[in-house]
Amino acid sequence: MGFLLFGAGSRAAQAWAWAQARPALTAVALLLVVYAIYLPNSGFHALYYDAAQYWTLGRQYGKTGAFELFSFASSMRGYLLPLLLAPFAIAGPHLGLEPIVLMWPLGVITAAVLFGALGPALWRAAAGPAAPAVSLARRLVFGLLGFGLWRDYFNFPLSDFPGLFALAAALWALLSGRTVLGGLLAGIALGASANMRPVFVMVLPFAGLLALLPQHTPPGASAAPAGRKNWVWRGAIIAGLAAVLAPQFAINSHNFKRHTPWVLAKDSRYPDGLYLQQLEWGLQYQKYETSVADDFPRPQMFFSDPRGVALFATLRRPKLESQAQYLQLAKQHPFVIMGSWLRHVFNGLDLQYPSPYVRRVYVASWPLAWLNYTLLLGGCVVLLSKRNRFGTRRRGGLVLAALLMPCLGAVPVAIECRFLLPLHLLLSAAVAFGAHPLRAWRAATTKRRAAWALGYAAVMVVAFSTSADCQIQLEKGPRNLDGSALYTEVGPSE
Repeated sequence: MGFLLFGAGSRAAQAWAWAQARPALTAVALLLVVYAIYLPNSGFHALYYDAAQYWTLGRQYGKTGAFELFSFASSMRGYLLPLLLAPFAIAGPHLGLEPIVLMWPLGVITAAVLFGALGPALWRAAAGPAAPAVSLARRLVFGLLGFGLWRDYFNFPLSDFPGLFALAAALWALLSGRTVLGGLLAGIALGASANMRPVFVMVLPFAGLLALLPQHTPPGASAAPAGRKNWVWRGAIIAGLAAVLAPQFAINSHNFKRHTPWVLAKDSRYPDGLYLQQLEWGLQYQKYETSVADDFPRPQMFFSDPRGVALFATLRRPKLESQAQYLQLAKQHPFVIMGSWLRHVFNGLDLQYPSPYVRRVYVASWPLAWLNYTLLLGGCVVLLSKRNRFGTRRRGGLVLAALLMPCLGAVPVAIECRFLLPLHLLLSAAVAFGAHPLRAWRAATTKRRAAWALGYAAVMVVAFSTSADCQIQLEKGPRNLDGSALYTEVGPSE
């Protein structure tokens, strides 16, 4: 018996050593299991609204019975995500499977690779060549934080996580070895991110600066061959970017007579562009969620902004007519607009539900909110600490800017939590990969510990109070964080 126990213990030790030596592979495998078990049991059985539209757009490619690029006829969405969904969307009816069932494997793979491998790889690359490898335990912490806060997003073919996945892959490739294949990957991923999430176009200048930074040349090495290699690498980046953007240019030219490689983001409903409409909504609402719940009367969950509504009412016409008009409002009423932006930033980070589609509005959301506020505070502390290596060098700083710029572009609009996803996952990564709470607590004096406790309590009070102020502005049914309704107008969904 002792021999058997010793043998079992030895095999367990060997397995653990094997897993520790391959942290990315092990983390991805474990997260694959977690999401593969969870998603089919998450309670969602259909696609809704934007998610269903992406799936329908994927079916457009085969509507004539054969694949045709120009069958894609949406001026509001990029071609790429529907194209990636097309094989599944077209095959689904023939296989007798519901769209969400076909989406589950895609969601499982996206989540597992993003949290288990890609996110940690980007963190280490941005921190610099001297940064230690990210351990298996920290990868799993990152994955579990993502699961706790975002798990139900992976049921749906929305562009947020695929777009961020592509952006993270592009930034990682730009920071890795300067090979032709790596350059092609960086360019393809950059183009994919900008096509899936048009606001990610704002990343391109920072990606260009990353590509122009000189590569470190070891002492004694010849700079001339390295210089030629760098320019070949940069050419590969441009080629990859052009290859992804060319189909969008062709679609825009053929279907809409607009000669541009970027998503048009306008149609008959929004002739001046969706972003202008989003700015108008952003003045009036401090947050937006989407409901599929039986306990709320309509799909739209608008959280009104009384100060912004009052400012909007001063317009001569009940419509925002141009972005210049919005800038003029900001110039005339800077404190009102700045207050609106600050509320958008907080509410965009204030996760109340782990899903883009809320199944029950009136549920206690304070436990998730507490975890989220603790995470956000911890991430800020790590990023601002002197020991933090992320963003302290030029390359890391450009990666930080590339992740933050799309968030800044989303701040003035009718904010949804998924719009600030790059910032939120950056703070999650800071906690998972850079925090040492036990070490810091043990090394601190009693006075410092007391100060930390008081500071933490103060942040929690402010965060919960700010969130409660937003939740009571929910049109058609203000709510409390404990899940109770202040008063209800609820009934069957509209």
